[in-house]
Amino acid sequence: MLLIAVSIAFVGCTTESVDTEDPTLENTQQLDTNCTGDDPKAMITNDSDTTVDMEIFDEDGNLLNHSYAVEPGEESDWKFFAEGQVTVVISTESSYKAIPMNMGLCMAYHVTINENYQLDTDQPTQL
Repeated sequence: MLLIAVSIAFVGCTTESVDTEDPTLENTQQLDTNCTGDDPKAMITNDSDTTVDMEIFDEDGNLLNHSYAVEPGEESDWKFFAEGQVTVVISTESSYKAIPMNMGLCMAYHVTINENYQLDTDQPTQL
């Protein structure tokens, strides 16, 4: 009888980890391209050796959003803004680049600045 009770107790046990965090969940969320009328967004990855600023201006020169002092090896959060003609300005202490573009709903602009202060793209992506 004791053997049956012990057997039943072990049958109900599992050896799953207590850590329930799914390491693939974050990557899946970042790669999700389902868009249902989301505002445009932009972010920057800094692979240079100095801090980088990103500013987003509307066609009248009004600052819509920004990410200041993105450290080397870091990336900014996504910065959302209203759709329309915008200029994304990427600057360091020694360089400045203004990228005009027309951003509509469900569009993303992810740019990387490399170790030579060059940008990898000037085109947004339709999600």
